[in-house]
Amino acid sequence: MDVSTIRRARAKIRAKKVLSKFITLTLMCRLLGVIANKPVDLEFSLTHFRKFGEENPDGWGIGWYDEKGRAEVFKEPLPASSEESKYLQYEKEVRSRIIIAHVRRATTEGRSRENTHPFKHGNWIFAHNGSVDRDYILSLLSGRYKPEGRTDSEVYFYWILHCINRKGDPMEGIKEEAARVVEGAHGP
Repeated sequence: MDVSTIRRARAKIRAKKVLSKFITLTLMCRLLGVIANKPVDLEFSLTHFRKFGEENPDGWGIGWYDEKGRAEVFKEPLPASSEESKYLQYEKEVRSRIIIAHVRRATTEGRSRENTHPFKHGNWIFAHNGSVDRDYILSLLSGRYKPEGRTDSEVYFYWILHCINRKGDPMEGIKEEAARVVEGAHGP
């Protein structure tokens, strides 16, 4: 092989890697999170975020903490961009120091409220992009946590809560047990 043939082959490999990464990124759910020092509204940001609902049509949700610090979640198994959706209403009404919004593209299980993010348990709110080994994590959970839906994200949320409760400290529980999940799901 001559040098120009090798260069062309390498260029094709790089182009395929870039295209593969682009396709992967565009097929993921979208997540928007904000922590502020005072209550804010995200109407401007959420207006733009809503457009991601076109490529992520399997549900949307928003989580926030009210003025008394109580966790609130509203979610629908509809595209955020659909006319039937209440997205525009919540886009204008929610004000908080902490806001989490999510638009879902189902990779497992279909469109349902139970599979739509964010998830709430007690005063915790959680949304997630990515994949974890649902069955492995489910096997580690105590009976205290019962997933409503079929997503790996909800099971992972309950696993994190289990770890926090077991350790008695959010940072220590998350740090130690997240490492255990990675090791268990992917091997040492």
